[in-house]
Amino acid sequence: MIGWIVAAAVLLTLAFLFSYPSWQRWETRRKRQTDPRYTPPRVMGIIDELYHPDAHATRQIVEDERTAPAKAPLPGDKP
Repeated sequence: MIGWIVAAAVLLTLAFLFSYPSWQRWETRRKRQTDPRYTPPRVMGIIDELYHPDAHATRQIVEDERTAPAKAPLPGDKP
């Protein structure tokens, strides 16, 4: 009985490992269709957050500034 459980666990693990990259590509493509500015999370972001928090904070600020809408012009400004 234990042999079947171990075999099923190994089979499910292998199925996940082989299907995850395809699922990730599909999910990224789907999210980019609704939001063209979407970028998938990166592994270095997790490492930077843990070991170099200043770099992680800087990347977040740059991303926020990149996606922020442009400021509206003042009434007296020339085009």
